[in-house]
Amino acid sequence: VSLPMDVSARHVVGHAGDQNCGASCRSAETLDLSACSSMREVASQFQGCTALHTIILPKHLVVIGLNAFSECTSLPCVDFSPCATLEVVYDHAFSKCAKLACVDLRACEQLRSIRKSAFRECLALQTVALPSGLKSLATGAFYECRSLAHVDFSRCTSLEALDDHVFHKCSKLASVDLGTCVSLDRIGNSAFRACAALAIVVLPKGLKTVGAEAFSDCSSLVGVDCSRCVDLEVLGTDAFSQCSRLSSLDLSACRSLGTACCATAAPNGCHVIRPEKSALTEPQPTHYRARPATLRGVNRRVSSTRAMPSTTATTVAKRAGRGGGPRSER
Repeated sequence: VSLPMDVSARHVVGHAGDQNCGASCRSAETLDLSACSSMREVASQFQGCTALHTIILPKHLVVIGLNAFSECTSLPCVDFSPCATLEVVYDHAFSKCAKLACVDLRACEQLRSIRKSAFRECLALQTVALPSGLKSLATGAFYECRSLAHVDFSRCTSLEALDDHVFHKCSKLASVDLGTCVSLDRIGNSAFRACAALAIVVLPKGLKTVGAEAFSDCSSLVGVDCSRCVDLEVLGTDAFSQCSRLSSLDLSACRSLGTACCATAAPNGCHVIRPEKSALTEPQPTHYRARPATLRGVNRRVSSTRAMPSTTATTVAKRAGRGGGPRSER
């Protein structure tokens, strides 16, 4: 598909020897790369193709590049089923594709990373299915996908990190079940913030960190299952703040969680069930008997201060205040 500059083709069809898409083609309506057996990467030649409504990707594709199909506002769906060798979807690859309704990546078994803002502001996107080999969803990968109602994490046994703002402002997302994500150890800051319809969250066994404001402003949230989170160490500030319907947060299984985390994560009025034995407990205040403050220093040198009459103890304290130690009595 080696196109000349400023070409105005409406239908673009690739051939077996084509390794790239050549120059940009802003007027394209259809793109068929199924015959391109040598093509490993699709770059940004079709960015902003507002008439593009059909894409057929090549079988041996490895990389969908930076801004590859961003702002293709007429694109309703993409068939990823031939892309078994796809390894990475780069930044903004499909961002602002206003009509993109579904993303099914289950056939992409080699896909390891969905990069920053890859599907950002796909306002019609309703469902996402993720593959088994995926390791990371980068910052803002699905940011402000306002129609997104369901994300299938059931195959994501290799997923290690959900970065900051990854599903921020996905206002129709109703539930998040991460129970099968046994490799997940970090949920980033504001990862699910302002998901107004989110009611139920299930967290996985190996999780260690939940970032600040990770689930804040989730006004429909009524249940958070932390029963598997025995390794949870950090629950960020305001992680569940302004979740007005969350009346109880059971952290009793989180034995590695510091007590300070428990105090700052939940919304006002939420009953927090703390872990019984915390590995990171807060230091307890030392309780002293009511006595003059100067006696605390004197007690280190006088072994029997408690037995001394109060007048003697006062005398000793006064002498200590003048810089001299207590005089020995014959």
